[in-house]
Amino acid sequence: HEVDRIAQELTANIVKGGTATQLSVELMQTADNRYRLCIVDDGQPADGTAAHPTGLGQHTQHDRIVSIGATANSYQRSGRNYFELEFDA
Repeated sequence: HEVDRIAQELTANIVKGGTATQLSVELMQTADNRYRLCIVDDGQPADGTAAHPTGLGQHTQHDRIVSIGATANSYQRSGRNYFELEFDA
């Protein structure tokens, strides 16, 4: 359930930001039997990240990530914003 809420919050924020023309959400199983959620968009980067939260929503997201023992990574590359979440089933 927490993974659903994390994905929902991130995608809602991307849509609310209004600058993205592309949004991709992908869930895959890794070679070591973990799962990876990857969300990619081409909009303006948000201030703060899941790893370094600044606002209340980002703190809530960070708390969700910690509560399921996941690791999160946010970065920009080639004009795209990436959010990756790795977690156990």
